[in-house]
Amino acid sequence: RQAFSNCTSLTSITIPDSVTGIGPCVFSGCTSLANITVSNSVTRIGDGAFSNCYSLSSINIPSSLTSISRDVFFNCNNLKEITIPSNVSEIGKCAFSCSGLTSIVIPDSVATLGDGVFSVTPLTSVTIGKGITALPGSVFANCSKLETVTIGSSITSIGDQAFYNCEKLRTVICEAETPPKLGGYILSVNPDLKIKVPANAVEAYKAAPIWSTYAPYITANS
Repeated sequence: RQAFSNCTSLTSITIPDSVTGIGPCVFSGCTSLANITVSNSVTRIGDGAFSNCYSLSSINIPSSLTSISRDVFFNCNNLKEITIPSNVSEIGKCAFSCSGLTSIVIPDSVATLGDGVFSVTPLTSVTIGKGITALPGSVFANCSKLETVTIGSSITSIGDQAFYNCEKLRTVICEAETPPKLGGYILSVNPDLKIKVPANAVEAYKAAPIWSTYAPYITANS
C-alpha cells in the first residue's frame, strides 16, 4: 500500500505479468509519472491507485479488470483519453473526477457508476451504454465543456445534479421509451438545448414529472 506514493521522480512504469493486483494509493501523487503499461494479469486496482498523477497521459486498462475503483484516476488532469474494456461492470465514485478526459464511451457491460464519477472534467461528448439503469448524483456535474450526451435505452432513473452546471450541453439523446425518474437540478438549461427521445414517447416525456419542466426542449429523435 502506497509503496511508490509521492515518488515525484518516477516518469514511467510497466506492471509485469507476475503482478495480479495494484494496491490502494500505490502511485498516488507521482506527479511526473506520464506513462503506465499494465499487464493483463492484473485483476484489481485499488482505490486512488493513480490519483494526483498530474502528468499521466497514457495508461491501458487491462481486459482482465472487471471493476474500476473509486478515485483511481482522480485529479489526473493530463489524462485526456481512455478505453474502458468490455469486461468492466462497475466504475467507482469519482474514479475519473478532475481528470482531463475529453470524451468517453461507457460500454454496455458497465452496470454501475459511482457518484461524481466523471465530474469536473473537460468532456465534450459522452455515450452511456445499455447496461446502465441508473445514473447517480453529480455523475457529470460541472463538466463545463460537455455538449452531447447519449443515454442508453435501459435507463430508469437519473440522480440529483447529474448534469448540473453543464452550461454548454446542447444535445441529450435519451433512448428509453419510458421516461426515467429524475432527481433535482438535473440540467442547467442552454437556450439551444435539444432533448431527443423516441418518437412514440415524446408526449409521455413532456407530461412526466420534472421532465415537463423541459417540455419546450423535448423533440423526437430521428
